Amino acid sequence: MTAKQSVGFRIATLDDVPQLADLRWRFKTDDAVEFSADERSKFIAAFVESVSASLSDGTFCHWVAEADGRIVAAMSVAKVRKVPSPELIESCWGYLTNCYTLPDYRNAGIGSTLLGAVTQWAKDQGYEFLSVWPSDRSYPFYERGGFNRYVDPLILKIDEQE
Repeated sequence: MTAKQSVGFRIATLDDVPQLADLRWRFKTDDAVEFSADERSKFIAAFVESVSASLSDGTFCHWVAEADGRIVAAMSVAKVRKVPSPELIESCWGYLTNCYTLPDYRNAGIGSTLLGAVTQWAKDQGYEFLSVWPSDRSYPFYERGGFNRYVDPLILKIDEQE
């Protein structure tokens, strides 16, 4: 993929959910062992149900990059509402997740442009910040997009507690 101009960037709709499910499957299984068609079908059905609900209730906003009528990249933002304070009655931040670009479309600026669109949207929506837990390999990508490393937050892994 070389022509960034032929790629469109937009918020996903319910019609996009099956393609988002396929991207998520690819994202989570690219480097894994083979799965059965039954396992894939179960995952797709569960994903479609969950993501359709998240679009309807506004807990997630899913962004896509589309080329030739096909979704080639996606990023999802979960809206996290903060507890009101006297200084700021309504405030929120976003958890950025599910960031994936199909291999044939990588290194063409699509992910960076999509991240820029998501970042601008979050700013326009009044988000205080975006947070992401990147893989070791993707730190440079997010840092190029303006993300910085901070000491916070503290994390308690519930499944590791006695």
